[in-house]
Amino acid sequence: MKKLLILFLILQIAAIFLFYPEFYGIYDEDLYLTATYAMQNGSFFYEKAGVSAPFLGTAKGSNGTISIYPPGNSALLLPFTIINWKLAFLKNILLYIGSFLLFILILRKLKYAFKPINPYYFFSGCF
Repeated sequence: MKKLLILFLILQIAAIFLFYPEFYGIYDEDLYLTATYAMQNGSFFYEKAGVSAPFLGTAKGSNGTISIYPPGNSALLLPFTIINWKLAFLKNILLYIGSFLLFILILRKLKYAFKPINPYYFFSGCF
């Protein structure tokens, strides 16, 4: 059973890396990534950080332009984007694996039998 669960996780991660697009194509991803790069340069404000602000999804104030999204997700992306922006997508995979393993631990603690199914069905919200 353990080997089957590990195989499911390996296949799921391989599928993500094989089929994930080569570039980000969603407006939200642009906002999170640009906010992350602004934070890397020491500011929440795009102008002060030397990062081009996205056309949409920003708020302009007297101190500069910031993302309309809270900075939490962008802060979580910081360690992943130090090398390359594409590594930001590892955050979701790690959350997925952690959530799945936590779910297995909860089932064991409650003494429920876990049937070997695709773990993605439980955590599709991670992607």
